[in-house]
Amino acid sequence: MGRFLQHIRECVVDLPQGIFIKVIPTTDSLKLITHRCFELEYYKKLQEDLHCTVIYSTTPTRNIDLPFISKKLRFKAIATKLEYWPTNEGNIVLCLDSSDLQSLHEQFLAAGLKHSFSEYKPHVTLINPLSLSQFQLNERAFRAANQQVQNSPQGPMALEFYYGGYSILDSTLT
Repeated sequence: MGRFLQHIRECVVDLPQGIFIKVIPTTDSLKLITHRCFELEYYKKLQEDLHCTVIYSTTPTRNIDLPFISKKLRFKAIATKLEYWPTNEGNIVLCLDSSDLQSLHEQFLAAGLKHSFSEYKPHVTLINPLSLSQFQLNERAFRAANQQVQNSPQGPMALEFYYGGYSILDSTLT
């Protein structure tokens, strides 16, 4: 098994619709994110369930051996910038650079899960939904918050995450 995945099995499951696996910012990291990104609240309140998706798979899979991951483990990441992603709903995300999260993602792929996106980009979705026109109305607030992420006098945003578990997708989520 990989660096983070333990040999102790959590469970063996069938995933008829897929799976969503996440890590959650520690309390200190959550405070840092909300402090540095407070300008974004000009748009709307930050998401309540801030997390980083490790894998999102809508591929049905049978007999996946989901490993036990201790919630005591910490996955380190550096916040690099804010981006607006013009997806169906539109999102403002905090982009992360993290060999820990990349490794964890790759280990789940090696266990047999398939990621539903072409590339894994570790990030925390801060605001969703946000149309392009809403984003453009307060672009100055976005730039101010991005300045706090990229060039803060306090230095880079070093964040830590812990394992937040998984959810088996049902047909209403896919």
